[in-house]
Amino acid sequence: MARPATSGERQQHQGKNIKEQPSIMTCLWTRQSLLRFYLFMTSLLVVGLLVLLCQQEKLSTSRETRPRLKGWLPPQATNSSKHVEERTPTPCQPQTNVAFMKVHKCGSTTVQKVFLRYGHKHLLTVALPRERDRPSIGTAGVITERDYLFLPRGYPNIFAHHAIYNRTGFHNLMPKNTKYVAILREPLARLRSSFKYFRMERYFLGLREATRSKPPVLTYLEDPKKWDKLYRPSTRQDFVDHICNRNCMSRDLGLQKKDYENKTAVENFIRDIEKDFSLVMILEHFDQSMVLLRRRMCWSVEDIIYDNIKPSKKSNYGKTQYNITDKMRQNFIENNYADYLLYNHFNEVIIRQITKEGSGFQKELQNYKKTNTVVSRICHSRVRNPNYTVRSSKGPLFRVDKRLCDQMKTERQRWDPVLRRDYTRSIFNRFGR
Repeated sequence: MARPATSGERQQHQGKNIKEQPSIMTCLWTRQSLLRFYLFMTSLLVVGLLVLLCQQEKLSTSRETRPRLKGWLPPQATNSSKHVEERTPTPCQPQTNVAFMKVHKCGSTTVQKVFLRYGHKHLLTVALPRERDRPSIGTAGVITERDYLFLPRGYPNIFAHHAIYNRTGFHNLMPKNTKYVAILREPLARLRSSFKYFRMERYFLGLREATRSKPPVLTYLEDPKKWDKLYRPSTRQDFVDHICNRNCMSRDLGLQKKDYENKTAVENFIRDIEKDFSLVMILEHFDQSMVLLRRRMCWSVEDIIYDNIKPSKKSNYGKTQYNITDKMRQNFIENNYADYLLYNHFNEVIIRQITKEGSGFQKELQNYKKTNTVVSRICHSRVRNPNYTVRSSKGPLFRVDKRLCDQMKTERQRWDPVLRRDYTRSIFNRFGR
């Protein structure tokens, strides 16, 4: 049992409490001060954020009221002597669903390589023939599931192999927002190229024997209607859509043979092509067509770079002299009515399109030609492992290295195995390990 505290002990305990009371009051005051400090700082932070948001809103509003130029315009370069104000680019989304109709002997291989490279670079699904090393998909305008490789996404993003255009078939195969592109060439120039490349004299009975010391195409042009009756093309399935003697560009774009002489049918056919296709390129305006392609697709200059230096072994390819008379030319025009109507129409269309693009188009065209030449020369230089940075007026800096150089030179035959491997990776990633 505890003894009661004495009066002395009670006084000592009270004195101790008196000493501890100031200490407790000090702690309470400190906590209140900290709380007031935190509240003050929080208020400052909130006010600062509100001011920042107001300034940002004003800035965005002022930017939206500035006039915008059509097309994608990156910030202009600056140097120490002259400052160019940066212009806000008009936003656009790169087009990733494209069907390119590879019209025979119209410079279409060069464009095909651009599309295949774009598909590979951006991990897109490129339509491939089920049969290896086959240059085309489908036959005579009919494409079935047996003709193309299994599509990991259920549809292709890029179609760039040979095929005869069939509106219904392609619209069933490709996504709804697909952009359609084709390329044409002056018909007589296309015929000369076709005769040389395919050695077409083999497919006309007696044409070789009737030709002496001159290109076989000249013998053919003396009387196209006569030789067309003696035309015997290869029956090999992989050649059916490739060897053609008359109105070949119209045929590749879907015109039926029975309509070759029907003016109304040909005019309706051309009208439908203009409706379906976002761009019909013209080989005689090739670089202009490529710039239009970039603008229509919202792509970068790097995406449309191509190798414009021909290999030395082909340096004489287009230098064969053809003494084509006016009579020969007229014979051919009469025999290829549909192709000339098609070509002349879209040649006029592309000239109008270029004019509508405005003065900036010509500046972009010149810059594109220079950039293309620089890149091609780098890739054909003796530097084993090139590694350069190229500045373009329409897009960010891009690197020119061995990878890009190799891809620019890669033909369809070498692209197909690469794209098949892309398929494998895509299926692997889609369905899991």
